Amino acid sequence: LKAATPRACECLDYIMDYGGGMLALAAAAGDGPDLFTPWTPTGFYGHDRRGVPVLYAKAAFDGGGLVAAHGYDSLYNYLRRFDLLVWHALWSASLRSGKCQYGLCMVVDAAPFTIGRFHRQLETFDRRQIASWPRKEHPLPEGIATVIVCNVPVVLAQLWAMFKYVLPRRDRERVHLFSSGSKSAYLKKLAAHVDLRQVPSCFSGEGTAPWRYGEGGDVPAASRRKSHRSSSKRLSWTDGG
Repeated sequence: LKAATPRACECLDYIMDYGGGMLALAAAAGDGPDLFTPWTPTGFYGHDRRGVPVLYAKAAFDGGGLVAAHGYDSLYNYLRRFDLLVWHALWSASLRSGKCQYGLCMVVDAAPFTIGRFHRQLETFDRRQIASWPRKEHPLPEGIATVIVCNVPVVLAQLWAMFKYVLPRRDRERVHLFSSGSKSAYLKKLAAHVDLRQVPSCFSGEGTAPWRYGEGGDVPAASRRKSHRSSSKRLSWTDGG
């Protein structure tokens, strides 16, 4: 306990800083254009078999391009909302079910993945974010229990094979990868967690509601040349629906 106390205090200080960032984001949102949501192919759709919302994502997020267009701080504050939405979803589901619900199920379509976007985000956003963490370790509560990734290209499978062992075993075991040729295995794994009628059709499910989120993709070079000062005045304060 004595050894853990300083670490707990560091994490609490970091989490408290979230409040300031979210207030700045809300104040900046105003009535201006939504700069980020169209480029964020991530959102909730349906519920898993526990009654907890499921988070879906397409691997087409160009974090590096958005940093170039609108600045690191603007994107960092915008992405904080996902942490809060995850915890809120778990908290709400826990209240409805009368028991604590730990961790969301996240489903990722890796078909749009590119090395270019991966490297750009790693160099311009991820490294800086990790450097801001106390002792360079993630200080926030864990919110994802299972990650199911479909349409995994060979290059991504190779990257995962190279780097997965730097993660703790419990984190590695949460991630399940399926190539485009393993659709039946992917659907079997997914169906163990989510009724396929609750899965959007663009993730090979039987859901009839449309995908209401962005498609992502490379941020145009012209957008990247915009002034951080002028373009970061307006940020989105929506939860994507």
